[in-house]
Amino acid sequence: MNHNPPDKRSFCTERDYAALLAENRSLQAENRHLLQYVRAKTDDLLKVMGTVVLQPEELNDASLIEFDPIGIVTESFVQILANLRKTNLKLHTTHLEIQAIFDSVGAAIMVLDPQRRIITCNENARHKLLFGTTDFIGKSCRDTVCRGKTPVHRCAHDMVMTSGHTENCSGWNFGRHSFDVIGQPIKNDSDEVTHVVLVYNDITEHLRNAEALQCALIEAKEAKAQIDGLLQSMSDGLIASDSDGAVVLMNPAAEQLLNTTFEASFGGSISDATTIPTLKEYFDKLIRSEANHSDEFELQRSDGTMQTYQARSSVLLESGRVDGYITFLQDVSREREIDRMKDEFLSTAAHQLRTPLASVIGYAELIMYSEALNKETLGDYISMIYSKAEQLSEIVSNLLDISRIEAGHHPIIVQNAVPVDALIDEVLAGFRKSCLKHVFKVNLQQRGLLLNIDRFAILQVLENLLSNAVKYSPEGGVIKIEGMRLANHYQLSVADQGLGMTDQQATQAFEKFYRADSSNTAISGSGLGLTIVRYLVEAHGGKVWIETKPGSGTIVHTTLPLSL
Repeated sequence: MNHNPPDKRSFCTERDYAALLAENRSLQAENRHLLQYVRAKTDDLLKVMGTVVLQPEELNDASLIEFDPIGIVTESFVQILANLRKTNLKLHTTHLEIQAIFDSVGAAIMVLDPQRRIITCNENARHKLLFGTTDFIGKSCRDTVCRGKTPVHRCAHDMVMTSGHTENCSGWNFGRHSFDVIGQPIKNDSDEVTHVVLVYNDITEHLRNAEALQCALIEAKEAKAQIDGLLQSMSDGLIASDSDGAVVLMNPAAEQLLNTTFEASFGGSISDATTIPTLKEYFDKLIRSEANHSDEFELQRSDGTMQTYQARSSVLLESGRVDGYITFLQDVSREREIDRMKDEFLSTAAHQLRTPLASVIGYAELIMYSEALNKETLGDYISMIYSKAEQLSEIVSNLLDISRIEAGHHPIIVQNAVPVDALIDEVLAGFRKSCLKHVFKVNLQQRGLLLNIDRFAILQVLENLLSNAVKYSPEGGVIKIEGMRLANHYQLSVADQGLGMTDQQATQAFEKFYRADSSNTAISGSGLGLTIVRYLVEAHGGKVWIETKPGSGTIVHTTLPLSL
């Protein structure tokens, strides 16, 4: 057995080896600690970046050192910070743009917190609601805007805080201004309201304009109602057209005349609004000439008679140019009939006056120049002159009566109790002597009654009626006078067996100058007798009407008051 001492070099090697092992263990522990630290910090950085942390099975320690995640994350953060700087620059620019819009917008805007403290506002809000003050941030809007007053029940801020939704508050009055207020909530991730944006739209001028517009509309409606009333009440047709002749207005009278409606004619040519050839020609001529124009035309009524219309058109000018046309269509049938009757009356009156005048002059000349006239012949001549003079006097009297009545000087009626029997006997006395061809019969159902009348006026009425009965039954015949009591009135009727009249003639018989046959060779008369009869009877509160048929004679009925 070898007991040699151990080799010194061998002993040191073992000791060193042990130290190295210990140091190696220490380094390994420190390395593990560093790797854990690196892994933990890398996970923290990844968490900050919002990515998934590294799992040991995904990346071992050797790969972790080789991959250098901290370096990669650092580079990512550098890029993120660069992007953040760009984003912040854009956000700053956007903020400036929003601020410019915020300050320049027409509405007043305030941003409040839930406790009504003012966060910010634009210039309009500062001037209109905060009275130009600059020290308002953080102060309550109730103190700065409402000035400590009890808030109105429609506070937009409170409404938003209660509902959590956008709220509208219309007609909020502040001083001399009125606003429509819109409250918009701003919420956090927990759906809690953190701010309230209040937008105040000033509607003061709008309300004034609306009020003025309402007044204008009311005035326009009233004016339109007046115009519509005028158009509706106009008996004349009215048509308005533009410069091209298109219909823009038409009243009911024109619709009836043209047999169309305004709705059907609106916008169409005025010439196409009618099928009447004469009117179409008139309208065409009006548009071509561009000048004031008038004309007359005739239309046939449903009963076959003719109706005369006068069309008068005026040109509307605007700055010397034609802007439209106004056309009136007036029924002048009555006027033309009156003109015709006047012409016929003048012709008839001239004939009626000339005939007795010629007789008066002729017989007067015979008396003047005849040297030998016996008493009988002279008496006949004088009697004829007297008769013709009476005829002239009757014509002149009728004319004067009508003239006084037309001038408003109605005959003065003095009513007294007059026996109807005596009245009839008095008026018939002269007719029975002068009208030998006719037989006069009287039938009074109740004799001895008293009429409350003006005796002379009713004598004139009966004389006119009997005179007409004699004239229009020239071949003779029976003329009846009948009377009957009707309550408080008495009806007197004069009937003949003469020519009779049509319904149209009977309707017009009481018109001035009207005669059923107006030719000069017809039965004499001025056409005024029945007109005077109507005036005198109606002056007594009575009525007069005609019952007749062509060839079957005529009955004229009158009612007169009784003396009770």
